[in-house]
Amino acid sequence: EVGGDEAVELLRLSAILGHREGAALFGRLMLLGITGLGPTQDPEFPKKSERAWALRILLKSSELGSHLAQTYLGLLYSADAGKTRSGTHLLYLYMGASGGDALGQLALGWRHSLGLGVPKSCQAAVLYYDTPAYLVVEKAREPGSNLLGTPLKARISSKTVRWQKQKKEGILGNKMFDAVGRLVSKYMPNSDDRQETDMLQYYEYRASAGHAAAQTAMGEVFLSGSNGMPQDFKRAAAYFEQAYAGKDSEAAAQLGHLYANGLGVQQSNATAMKYFQKAADLGSAHGMYGLGYMFLSGFVEDNGGRVNTKTGEEVELPAAIDVDKAIYYLTKASDRGHVEAIFLLGVMYLNGWNANSKRIIAKVRDVIRRDDSHIALAKESDTHKAYHYLQVAAYAGHPIAMYNTAMMRLLGMGTSASCPAALEMLKPLAERLDPETKLLEYANSAVSDGELDSSALAYLLAGYSGMEVAQSNAAYLLQHINFDVVSAEGGDGEDGEKLAIDLHKYAAEQGNMASLLAIGDIFFYGYGTNRDREKAAAWYRAAAEQLKKDSPSSTLAGGRPRGAASSGDDDLELTPGQATAYAYFNLGVMHQMGIGLPQDLHLAKRFYDLAKVHGPDGPPTFALFALRAHKVLERVIPTVMKATETALDLVSELLGTAGPEETDTVQILPILVLSLFSVILPLVLLVLIMRLQGRGLGL
Repeated sequence: EVGGDEAVELLRLSAILGHREGAALFGRLMLLGITGLGPTQDPEFPKKSERAWALRILLKSSELGSHLAQTYLGLLYSADAGKTRSGTHLLYLYMGASGGDALGQLALGWRHSLGLGVPKSCQAAVLYYDTPAYLVVEKAREPGSNLLGTPLKARISSKTVRWQKQKKEGILGNKMFDAVGRLVSKYMPNSDDRQETDMLQYYEYRASAGHAAAQTAMGEVFLSGSNGMPQDFKRAAAYFEQAYAGKDSEAAAQLGHLYANGLGVQQSNATAMKYFQKAADLGSAHGMYGLGYMFLSGFVEDNGGRVNTKTGEEVELPAAIDVDKAIYYLTKASDRGHVEAIFLLGVMYLNGWNANSKRIIAKVRDVIRRDDSHIALAKESDTHKAYHYLQVAAYAGHPIAMYNTAMMRLLGMGTSASCPAALEMLKPLAERLDPETKLLEYANSAVSDGELDSSALAYLLAGYSGMEVAQSNAAYLLQHINFDVVSAEGGDGEDGEKLAIDLHKYAAEQGNMASLLAIGDIFFYGYGTNRDREKAAAWYRAAAEQLKKDSPSSTLAGGRPRGAASSGDDDLELTPGQATAYAYFNLGVMHQMGIGLPQDLHLAKRFYDLAKVHGPDGPPTFALFALRAHKVLERVIPTVMKATETALDLVSELLGTAGPEETDTVQILPILVLSLFSVILPLVLLVLIMRLQGRGLGL
């Protein structure tokens, strides 16, 4: 087994020897800074120079025909399209994709879906996404795969980024800081690791104290081999047995799974059925699914009988296939949200296995006796029911259901034919493939380690392959760090702040409404561009009106439900209602203060009212209070000024005529105080509101 450092060294040697794919892999690692070394083996080798060398290696590997290198060059040149020869990035992407590189296929699928430098064609996009999507399905069918596993799509924000402070050159220099950092990272686990260890120790303690839920949790840890623990089916079975003694329904279902598959225990269909039945009686959806699956397969007893085939081999004959019971238990499990049960029901209805149980059983037995797996079952498929169940499972993240739903939408089976609807399913499924998920995993870990420059590049590459979360994350980092993409000529590439605007636009095209607000903030404050308050208002208005364009049935966009909030509270994850409320609030502020828009207190009130309708009541309520104060002061100030002038005239008549300078001095003081009060009070109130709100003109 080769370690990480040894693997890097082997790739470096293969690159020196001119091996095409070895050079491409080493160039990719060097580009992302994973090797940590330049060609001189100097840890202080400048990162920018290291990337320039990586570019040369990728170019040489591409000339030798490496499709991996061609794809990465295409992605790099996509970010630097303004300074390279026109169409160079597309040429490299086409070469990489035509050679079977999945990342290149993802990039071209995304470009064809939006018409970015290529003809806009849903059919072409589907063709490019189909191959990587099907590869994901094939992986999902492998034993032990997590069907519902999804790539880590963490959104970064000011709460999650660890900003590195500038290292100061002192007596010890930067090398000492680097050495200390390496020691800390090697011998001190990070906070996530400590939290995971503490949680595991807590569950172990609770399990030893007889807590059934903790015992089940520990069993699942050993069953899957997660949380740093090795996979151990026997220990998993022991924990499940303890939890089952405490009447834990999930433990009973897991025991049924172990006995059905012979994992850590003696295989026994009858024992598995017993545990599945107990779990179902206790209300476990997993137990109901187990019963349904066992009845559908027919292996509900240990001695199902054996028959001879033409080859003389013996195979076990299902003793009790019962499709009616299978549908009954699977339906009960699906009503409780069990995704596998929902998917299996869709497959059954698609194949017509609900039509005539006896005929199906006879046909299955006939297939087994004749040893001919290509005989089609007699079926009367119900495509409408099948589509319903498969679509529900697809939205729950089941990869095989997602692919089948996409194909049914494309062919018009059980629903109206729609290429965009099929693409809506294929894109997020294809984005689960390793090339893109590995880039995201590396980018996320680099953010945690404070390597923001490397993280920005990884997000940038993933973003130009079409993943929306990578686009928004890359844009966020490029707004806050100094970053240059190395150009084809080896000089400085496209300016990072200009790239941020493009990436936000791409993310907005895929339904990220927070990116529309971010573009508005960029023009409002002049981040990487000239300050333009009118353009800022236009982008805020676009964000406000986006909700009207999206139909209520909008579903997936960029690999996530359109407008669905994630589990975190990151700045770049907003529902359509929240984004609309923020946009209306910003427009209200701009109209009230006359910033970038004509001052119009009536329009300001209208926008505050709309923000109150679409979002939380608090901030707009305070803003409306400040607006009323603003209106009152505007009406009162002229009256107060006129009364002050009258009073001053009266005083002048009583005390005698004052000189012009004295009169001006006496009159200007109250007017100045009142004017400042009328302007400052609404501003103070609005600042407080926006800080409470957490957003509003970028605050």
